[in-house]
Amino acid sequence: MDISIHKIIELITKGDEAELKRFIEMYSRNRIENSFYTLEEIAISLLHYIRGYTPQRIAELLGMSRSNVYAVLKRFQQKYEKALKTINLYEAITNVIYITVRKGEPLDEVARRIYSVADKKKIKIPFRGLELINILERRDIVDDRLRFKGDYRLILLPNIDIIVEKIQ
Repeated sequence: MDISIHKIIELITKGDEAELKRFIEMYSRNRIENSFYTLEEIAISLLHYIRGYTPQRIAELLGMSRSNVYAVLKRFQQKYEKALKTINLYEAITNVIYITVRKGEPLDEVARRIYSVADKKKIKIPFRGLELINILERRDIVDDRLRFKGDYRLILLPNIDIIVEKIQ
């Protein structure tokens, strides 16, 4: 589909939505032209999600089939999900937290230490304190008194996993 930025502006900015005008200004200043999205995906998604047009209405406006509109919206969503996974992977790789724990160390103190290191590095841990404690309990590395059974190295990959290595 060959659709110009002027046609998109005409279709989308009917009315006075400040969000849409800011979006068009950003696009025209090349701030988002290098995104994963094509101009067609951006236009159709703006019409659908911001203007509230149905796929049938968008198809009529742009002279395409309704099934093509659905396909474009689906591609838009898939690219979004892939981008999120890519960002999470990047953060996990670049924001690894290493914590060494000693035998007998209380689990709650280790959890506090993990959050303290994360705060200093400005890393968001995706689970709360009790969730973190439950994750570590399930790894069978703490005893009944919630103290570590041995010496371990905890490797936190934000948004992905916690790796536990036994220190010999």
